[in-house]
Amino acid sequence: MKLAKSNPDTSKDFKATRGRCSRFMNRKGLVLRQKTKIAQKPPRDLESKITCFQRYIIQIRRNHNFPLTCIGNMNETPMNFNMISNRTVEANGPKTILVKTTGHENARFTVVLSCMADGTKLKPMIIFKRKTMPKVKFPAGAYVHVHENGWMDEGGVRLWLEHIWSRRPGGRRKERSLLVWDMFLSHLTEPVKKCLKKHNTDTAVIPGRLTYVVQPLDVCLNKPFKVRVRDRWNKWKIEGEKTLTKGGNMRAAPLELLCEFVIDSWNAIKQKQ
Repeated sequence: MKLAKSNPDTSKDFKATRGRCSRFMNRKGLVLRQKTKIAQKPPRDLESKITCFQRYIIQIRRNHNFPLTCIGNMNETPMNFNMISNRTVEANGPKTILVKTTGHENARFTVVLSCMADGTKLKPMIIFKRKTMPKVKFPAGAYVHVHENGWMDEGGVRLWLEHIWSRRPGGRRKERSLLVWDMFLSHLTEPVKKCLKKHNTDTAVIPGRLTYVVQPLDVCLNKPFKVRVRDRWNKWKIEGEKTLTKGGNMRAAPLELLCEFVIDSWNAIKQKQ
């Protein structure tokens, strides 16, 4: 980038093709390396649990004749202020791969995504790790909440039901609906159950350790959503306006800008994804 910017006349028509990049990496002994993690072991009775859950969904839908517009799915997903990639260019051979960061990789927030079975996407909820609401103007496309640990709790679930779920298709008319979510403890408390009853909502709780198999958002949408957020963050890191600390480290992206990343990335997911 520095070379291109310092030689605008000679670089303006340059096209870096995939083949050129591959040949350059081969000449320099460079490969894409990816970090690994220990895979989650599925339960021994995986197939029977999946079958029982699917039968329950089919049965409750038949009993109440839920249309697709009245079946929803919700999932909380953690996000990082420093959205580093799992891959980096490095020489072939070393077993230890270091990735440069801005120092904010441990600062996290939570995004709550939800959609209906017909593909309708509901407004995302963003939970920042703070004790008080910051005095900034957030974009209108998301509901912003704060929590001292930056994650969802019972109060956050009730806020989500009041401000997001209640505005689902048919929510204002309190049409009977089905909400599919996981066994997170805050989903199962009595105050939350009362709130669900208020909104005329039945629930289907995904059995433990099966979210990666039958949780629609976890299986289909979380990954492309996070990829889009990371792309936006990388573009901002290269081209956007940034400030530095006295020690020369780049400050994290402003909260309102992170909200824009989330909103734009969620809107970019196609309805029939």
